[in-house]
Amino acid sequence: MREGKHLLIIGSIVTLTMLFALILNFSPHFYYPYPLHVDEYIHLEAAKQILEKGNINNMTDPTGRFQHNDMEIGYHIFLSEIFIWTNMKMENTIFIPVIFSVFSIIITYIYLRRFSKISALVAIILIALIPTTVGFLGEKFIVPVNISFIAIPGVLFLIDRYEREPANKNLIPFIPLISISLLFHPPSGFAVLTIILAYIILLAFRLNTEEGVKAKNKIFKILLISAISLVIVIQLFLPLLLSKGIEAGTFAKQTYLDDIIYFPDYFGIFPLILSATGIFFLIYRKNLLIPLSLLLLLIDLLAYIHFQKIFLFPFGRIYIYISILLSISAAFGVYEILKFKGKFFRVGIIVVVLLISLSMYEQLLHHGPYQLPKHSPYQYYHIMSADGSDYENFVWMKENTPKNSTILADSWKSKGLAIFAERKVYSYFPFGPDVKSLYYCESGDKFLAYRCNETEFLLNNGIDYVYSCNCENENLTEIRRCVFKVNSD
Repeated sequence: MREGKHLLIIGSIVTLTMLFALILNFSPHFYYPYPLHVDEYIHLEAAKQILEKGNINNMTDPTGRFQHNDMEIGYHIFLSEIFIWTNMKMENTIFIPVIFSVFSIIITYIYLRRFSKISALVAIILIALIPTTVGFLGEKFIVPVNISFIAIPGVLFLIDRYEREPANKNLIPFIPLISISLLFHPPSGFAVLTIILAYIILLAFRLNTEEGVKAKNKIFKILLISAISLVIVIQLFLPLLLSKGIEAGTFAKQTYLDDIIYFPDYFGIFPLILSATGIFFLIYRKNLLIPLSLLLLLIDLLAYIHFQKIFLFPFGRIYIYISILLSISAAFGVYEILKFKGKFFRVGIIVVVLLISLSMYEQLLHHGPYQLPKHSPYQYYHIMSADGSDYENFVWMKENTPKNSTILADSWKSKGLAIFAERKVYSYFPFGPDVKSLYYCESGDKFLAYRCNETEFLLNNGIDYVYSCNCENENLTEIRRCVFKVNSD
């Protein structure tokens, strides 16, 4: 009876924690019922194309001009399958991050509950508190990097299980985990492989001990499993790797968060205190997997600072991987604090509750549940107007314009237009723009800036409609507020 009551309490706490995480990750959409970030529209557009074409071949951007190598094809197939199986509409896509939140909570809890159910709950809370920003991205956005919230605790769980029971059956789950993470988001896949590399390094230190033979067999099997996973996915990335070489995995300096000193403010001082406690005890107990994984990621960051280029991980994304590992480290810190007996046990509870409360206060009130950290000059890219007028106009164009129409709009706003109006656009600011795509973006935006008065531009580029509230041209007929039809005669 007592055990049943205990399970009920734990189950209730897990449920409430999950609800807290879901509300927190959905919080931006209490005030803005559309995807928030430019990247979200890019991924939704790719998924929509797969949905319409029924395959992954000959994918283009919404202008129809440029084909692209899809390095995140697994994520886009995943999104398209969601639309197929749930009949979800594009306007309901804001609920997709919740899916990643749920699985992240479940796998993190499963991994850490072996050590302590309380520490597992702490990890869930701290992972939910990791901020979402324009630079770092994160769980509030419909972006492929969110696979790391599942894959990182997942690989830690699999390594822990294999270490305790080195049976071949416990190696098999590594293959889908590595393959899916690489297909969803290659940098997140490399984060998983970094943790596996840390495990191999630790095994290598056992080669000259009594466990040398066992360690050698484990290294061989882990390397084999990793190689199989890479072979599975490499064929999709081979054309890009052959064309770009090492540059395919190298990311140049970006314009935000140039200094590592901002990280404590991003992650939070109080969660960092718990994480430092956890790392100290992990090292003290000679449980070195997470500390070594963090060190390897830090080396990559230091290489970025020195060379102004970062290998395998986009600069902002690496902080997500570090934050997840630090959140899990904090859980071990809580576990160790609560292990103190006697009069120190009550003190430990007070310390843990205080630090977690301060962590929640720091992230929820100091940063705000849907705002960016104070050091960042960037806001969310709101593609569409908060009053819903853009969305209403886009839907109206979908229902009242020919399907083969080409529409000119602001090159950023065209991202939302292409998704909700389902029409080809003249310009579309893509991820990683090149000279040609920038030319169309700049020429289209320049046309709009001059109040749409160059009729020849419209006719020469086959534009049928213009979406702007700033047009003054007698050859344009306003058929709805801010929606203009081009007079062809």
